[in-house]
Amino acid sequence: MENTKKCLIVGLPNAGKSTYIGAFWAIEKDGGTGHKLTCKEYPSDTTYLDALKKSWLEQTVVSRTVNIEPQEIHLKLHSETTGNTLELHIPDFKGEVFQRILSNNVMDKAAQWCEETDCILYFIKYAKEDILQDEIPQTSESIESVQTEFARIESTTMQIEDISEWTQNIMLLKYLHTQVDSNIPLAICISAWDKVNTNLPIESWVNSNRPFLYNFIRHHFTNVKYYGVSAQGLEYKDEKFDEYQRLTELKQRAYVYTDNKSYDITEPFDFLITQ
Repeated sequence: MENTKKCLIVGLPNAGKSTYIGAFWAIEKDGGTGHKLTCKEYPSDTTYLDALKKSWLEQTVVSRTVNIEPQEIHLKLHSETTGNTLELHIPDFKGEVFQRILSNNVMDKAAQWCEETDCILYFIKYAKEDILQDEIPQTSESIESVQTEFARIESTTMQIEDISEWTQNIMLLKYLHTQVDSNIPLAICISAWDKVNTNLPIESWVNSNRPFLYNFIRHHFTNVKYYGVSAQGLEYKDEKFDEYQRLTELKQRAYVYTDNKSYDITEPFDFLITQ
């Protein structure tokens, strides 16, 4: 059985969308993955995917998407679980396209994809908690410095980029909620998960550490699954290149996390297309 689905990958700048695609493509092209989903046949033009793959294999930061127009990716995936084949259409929009939505600047192509998508893969980059001003130890010098800075910029208009990214993500999810059915399959991926130190299942972690985000999603979307995603796998360090190369060859570098670690990074896609 074969069908076609459109999957919209959403995320603010540097959320990890392209890195995830690059890691998937590099591991898939190497073969013998044992993943739930594998490519039945490769796209005719893999130039963009191969560039992402090259950066991932060389342990260099995957270049951010440059063009305002999305890179259209078509993958024919075979499910090892069901035996079904799926033609998956994915646009790799640059994160600024989604950030501009928060300023009511919606690109026509992005609006069209929001209307037509069958599922959403949503990336949020993990970041430590914001430090509030009243939590910073105060001295007479620091207070004077802050007051001087406030006086200098008091007439400046706040920009979207000045808002916490966790808050920006809630705003973006609010927009998506107005464009899609509340029952649309939604995979929430917290990227840079290798920086998180927890034994909690991912959904419990989000509930405990980001309750505002968690409760917004719970009350507005009904078909959701959470994943911790480490597509890069680790912080790149020259002195550990050989060690990381060994993990790459063992296919134990990139991983996803739900209540345990899995090296099958196709699990979010598998959830989305089986709903």
